[in-house]
Amino acid sequence: MKARYFFIASAVALVVAVNFLIQYQRSINATARQVKADDVAAAPTDTSMLALQKRVESHMGTSVAIVLEGSYQRAVDAAQAAASPQANASVYAQAQAACAKSGDSIKQSKCVTNYVNSHSAPAANPQPMVMPDKAAYTKSFHGSSWTMDGTGIALLVAMLCAGWGLFLLAQPKRHTHPQRYEHQVYRGPNPRL
Repeated sequence: MKARYFFIASAVALVVAVNFLIQYQRSINATARQVKADDVAAAPTDTSMLALQKRVESHMGTSVAIVLEGSYQRAVDAAQAAASPQANASVYAQAQAACAKSGDSIKQSKCVTNYVNSHSAPAANPQPMVMPDKAAYTKSFHGSSWTMDGTGIALLVAMLCAGWGLFLLAQPKRHTHPQRYEHQVYRGPNPRL
């Protein structure tokens, strides 16, 4: 067989591998969005996070990072409530309403803290506010460098085809049609001389 056929097969296998990789990553991103939605709705996310982690690790070349915004915001709210027991519910509700348009959760929590501190009466024994670490609410998963899923098998086929094509190119050229070269065979001295 000709080497070019193996190079064509290798290119097709690479296209298939990239297609598998894209499909796996899209599926993992959809699962991550569902985990985030569950977190915002205050549903338990332990089992879905474990399933997402196993799914990412079973496919090569995939990764996902999730920030559990709902859990983080609940932790910030609890820290604010613990730090300022003097703030009554109406001041805290007013602070949340005033800071709802602040953008991300960090700006919003700072806005709420400043609002509550400026609009509430000081307590006799104020507590320092301890903000939760956002890194504790950020989960990052990465797939292994090689697995035998669709992507891994397609890459293996691509490498084998490319290797065999290179092997065929490195072989010395052999004449496959000896009858074409019969007229070049030496038949002795020319008797007509």
